[in-house]
Amino acid sequence: MTLNLATGRYFKVTLDANVTTLTFSNVPSGVDCTVDLKLVQDATGSRTFAWPASVKWANGYIPTVTATASNYDIFTLHTDDGGTTWSGFIGGQRFV
Repeated sequence: MTLNLATGRYFKVTLDANVTTLTFSNVPSGVDCTVDLKLVQDATGSRTFAWPASVKWANGYIPTVTATASNYDIFTLHTDDGGTTWSGFIGGQRFV
């Protein structure tokens, strides 16, 4: 899955398959960039999502995406180095 930042900074993604690769394209350089990501499980649920190593989480805790069908999670990602490193923040999980 590729998030093209030329198209916006908010992405709603319905997980209808396991996601093993997340990449970013058109990340602006020389400025702060924040991306909001809403990950929605489809009606089947239990889809997995793998964060790239470039996303760093507080205390090294890598969140697991909610597996419940039709539930969603919200994450915010921030970079100030053109996308080399992203700081990940949990906005909330297990929304119904």
